[in-house]
Amino acid sequence: MEALFANPRFAKLLAEPYGGSPPLQFTPPRELARRPICRMPGPFNAYGEELFTPAMLRRTGSISGTATMSGTTSLTAEDGAICTAYTKVTAVKLVETPVADGPDVARQYCLPTPETPPYLPEAETQLYLWNLPPPDPAEKATYRWDGQGATLDGIPILPLRRDEIQPCTAEVLAVLAPPGSVRMPDLQGLGENQAKDLLRLMGVTNEVYVDYQGRDRIPEVYDRFPPYAVVSSLPRANEWLRPGETIVLGVRAPDPGPPPEAPPPAE
Repeated sequence: MEALFANPRFAKLLAEPYGGSPPLQFTPPRELARRPICRMPGPFNAYGEELFTPAMLRRTGSISGTATMSGTTSLTAEDGAICTAYTKVTAVKLVETPVADGPDVARQYCLPTPETPPYLPEAETQLYLWNLPPPDPAEKATYRWDGQGATLDGIPILPLRRDEIQPCTAEVLAVLAPPGSVRMPDLQGLGENQAKDLLRLMGVTNEVYVDYQGRDRIPEVYDRFPPYAVVSSLPRANEWLRPGETIVLGVRAPDPGPPPEAPPPAE
């Protein structure tokens, strides 16, 4: 339609019945009702309303209310606000940064059940799942969403059915840090005692093992740090520190002192 209106030849034909000046405003019939629809993400720009005729509303069973283009009747769920195109679910992320498309999307999440063991709250997330029809071997069609990373209100919307996502069992959650875990801070460059103090301030009670490292073990960074400075840690910065896990601090060893003087020769 945009191409037709942009074509001068068609523009002239369309304007002819109106004396050469086609109307640019359209007044819809009063019997049309504006109703909410499922907001579609991606290229549909989350558009959430549509116009319906009375016959369309009767076919869908959404005949309550009398809202029209000029009316003020509020829209309720009975007017079509209930969306069946997708479902909002609570899921658990099994990877740090899930991707929204690809063959392994479903394996990046699990769905909690009443039998799911405890997990870190920050692993919980919200998802929208398309209510796709179940697979039919006799049907020669596939259902695919090419939105690639589409979101709705900042929440990912994935081309998955609920039954395609695995339940959160103990075996599935084994890839995540257990409750009570914290992120290991970046201790590099801090003094040995400063690093230990920071861990105590974080409430970390894990055992700390200090590994003094000389030039022979860390020749590439030995001269970048002063003696007794932390050069590395296990777990590494931003990795999970699990309850009871021993912390290993790699600490730059002090410079060796001068060799002892040889005793004077005996007379």
